[in-house]
Formats: sequence, C-alpha cells, structure tokens
Amino acid sequence: MADLVVRSRWYAGVLIALALCAPVCLAHAQGSSTRADIAEMLKKHDEALNQHNLEGVLALYAASPKTVMLGTGPGEKYQGKAEINRH
Repeated sequence: MADLVVRSRWYAGVLIALALCAPVCLAHAQGSSTRADIAEMLKKHDEALNQHNLEGVLALYAASPKTVMLGTGPGEKYQGKAEINRH
C-alpha cells in the first residue's frame, strides 16, 4: 500500500513538471514575444493567487464552459466558471 502511495506521488510530480515545462518550451520555439506573453500571464496568475483573488485567477482561464480545474483530492474536478466559483 505504501509503495502505491509513493508511486502515485512520483507520477503526479512528473506530470506536474511536464505540464509546467510545456508552455516554456513552446514559448522558446515560437519566439520572444510569446515567451514574454506567457511570463506576463504567469506573473498575473501568481499575483492573483497570492492575493487569494479567485476572480483574478479565473480571468486568466479560457472562458469556455469546458474549462476544468482539478482539485487536490481524488475525484475533485470542477468544470465551467460557475462550478469553479463555488469551490
């Protein structure tokens, strides 16, 4: 059981690392303008998150009703702006 927990955490860490690296790799490949745009968006995201400003964070997400935010627990998945706002 403990091995399963350790393995799950390792896989989660690898997935998070890959997800965080992808935008940087794309920005580097497409030019400095895109890289600057991504850096600015991440700065805005960090500021809003540090200020506990949910509206500021949500403003950076796609406006689509298909936008999904994953929680930290098993099965925590919130789809659409209204559902994300409730949690």
